[in-house]
Amino acid sequence: MSQTKFNFPAVYNPANQTKEELVANFVVRLKEFHSIFEKIKKDEMKKPPQHFIIQGLRGSGKTTLLLRIFHAVTDDKKLNRFLIPVIFDEEQYNIRTLFKFWEEVALYLEEEHEAIFNGLFNDMQKYLEAEDYEEICYNLLKKRLNDEKKKLVLLIDNFGKMLSKFRRKERQRLREVLIQCSDMRIVGGSSVVMEHFYVYSEPFFEFFKIFSLEGLNQKETMKLLLRLSKTYKADTVKNIVENNPERIEALRRLTNGVPRSIILLFDIFLDNEKGDSFKDLEIILDRVTPLYMHRMDELPPQKQDIVDAIAMSWDAVGVREIAKKTRIPGKTVSAQLNELEKNRIIVKISTSTKNNFYQIAERFFNIWYLMRHGRRKERNKVLWLVRFLEIWCSEEELIFRALEHIDALKTGDVFEKHAVYMTEALVDTKIPGDIQDQLVKETREYLIQKNSPYVKDISSSDKELLEEALHHLRNREFSLSLKKIHQIQNKNSQAFSIIAYIYLLEKKDKVNALEFAKKAFELDNKDAASYIYSMTLLWNNEIDTALGIIKRYIDIEEISEYVGAFVYLLIFLMAKKQFHFTYKFFKENKNNIKDKHKPLYYTLIHFMRDIYPDEYKKMGPELKETVEEIIEEVNQTAIDYQ
Repeated sequence: MSQTKFNFPAVYNPANQTKEELVANFVVRLKEFHSIFEKIKKDEMKKPPQHFIIQGLRGSGKTTLLLRIFHAVTDDKKLNRFLIPVIFDEEQYNIRTLFKFWEEVALYLEEEHEAIFNGLFNDMQKYLEAEDYEEICYNLLKKRLNDEKKKLVLLIDNFGKMLSKFRRKERQRLREVLIQCSDMRIVGGSSVVMEHFYVYSEPFFEFFKIFSLEGLNQKETMKLLLRLSKTYKADTVKNIVENNPERIEALRRLTNGVPRSIILLFDIFLDNEKGDSFKDLEIILDRVTPLYMHRMDELPPQKQDIVDAIAMSWDAVGVREIAKKTRIPGKTVSAQLNELEKNRIIVKISTSTKNNFYQIAERFFNIWYLMRHGRRKERNKVLWLVRFLEIWCSEEELIFRALEHIDALKTGDVFEKHAVYMTEALVDTKIPGDIQDQLVKETREYLIQKNSPYVKDISSSDKELLEEALHHLRNREFSLSLKKIHQIQNKNSQAFSIIAYIYLLEKKDKVNALEFAKKAFELDNKDAASYIYSMTLLWNNEIDTALGIIKRYIDIEEISEYVGAFVYLLIFLMAKKQFHFTYKFFKENKNNIKDKHKPLYYTLIHFMRDIYPDEYKKMGPELKETVEEIIEEVNQTAIDYQ
């Protein structure tokens, strides 16, 4: 069923919102806002003030928080008598030196407060050739502020990156200025943890009070979406928030609570049957590509390799697996992971042991990485969508989506990439095998009709893979059979039975054979699974358990072709000279066998008496009497089995 998209504005650039919109929609990051603003409000800056850094991933709300502080200072009647907020654009490519920083402050003041700061920039330019030009610029700015009895709060997004462009001498100089200056306060933003603030040898070590923007919690996420749905009259959002709160929580976890990602993905996954959601996703991914490319480009090569290994896995991975994929020593990987965690590129998932796991912190970044860098035939290219569907949909809804997708394919009006991605993702979820098979075949047929190159990307259904595995098994192509079996997403009893059979007879691996045979038996304890499980138990000398399964099987009213298979198992048991077990089994099950399975016993008795006559003679009187009784009974009715 198609949904109405709400397309919240200014997701990427909050500065494009009106003041009224931004203030009305500012319903999260309130704790950080009140903490910073109260400190600004209570400080008349008669002495050098405390400076602040707001740290958070791109999209976590740094820019919006800085804008909210800007409007709050502007609107406060007490503050605006002496305090002027100066807000910088998110990207300041032209500020590479400290003198340029003072110039930009002057230009802003002239533009926004011309009456009292007119001519300040030109006054600076008069000394452009002076060796101490930066000091002159600062002194001219400071003098004008003192003359006008004004002070500044400098709201600088990406402040850490700006500092990185300054020479060390300039950073030291700025620190000296801020230590002594009571005329300006810096509230900066940083999308990464910069060494300027944490490394002891750096001038700004522990100089700023740090506010970290963590991912939104469940309550904050609902509050944000409800606020936006009210502002932009998006009733669909309100309905989902109020009636399906578990879906909002699922979305929050997928996005790691990053506000921008929550809004973007919520819009996309309202879904529609024509697959326009995937066109939207493509557009959004194109928009964020420069941001995420920049994030990767900022990392040294070794860190890029580690991030690649984690991102391509989607699910959390350990140090050992990362080291194996990157061929980087484990100790080096651990050290690099610590730095990546500080920069919030990855998140550590602690365990009860020393072996922790790591995954990409911002899942939307991981989605972008998989979509852009995942190989076409790799299933992990759609792993993010699989996980989303699993947490967003109940089992019934997954089936509904699959059937809805099949109907849409039949109409012939589906975006091709959507057809591929949704099918591949649904195939990986736990939908019934017959629906999965139909989904794959309909998608493949649809893409063939469209002459689409994406037809090569459609995986085989579990049913198709099982048929191929059986074909290879019959041809004794065991490796190929195993390869097909391992590609099956939702393995059934037959699949596990094939694995066990190959491990037992081809690989001579009794332990692994028993493990997979048990899985098969637990899923379906009839026919083939019972036979394979009994066989592996006998190979592993777990005879009592095997005979218990055989007895349970022969107690079943309906006799199938697998009775002959169980004859083989008992013959196998005797061939291993386990006569005692076999005779005992005969005796205990005599009456049941006489009524249902005389051919079975006729074969076994013949085998015992004629193939192993010496062993037969050694039998005790009681066991021999049991055997003779059975032979007599079988002979009397032998004609019935001719």
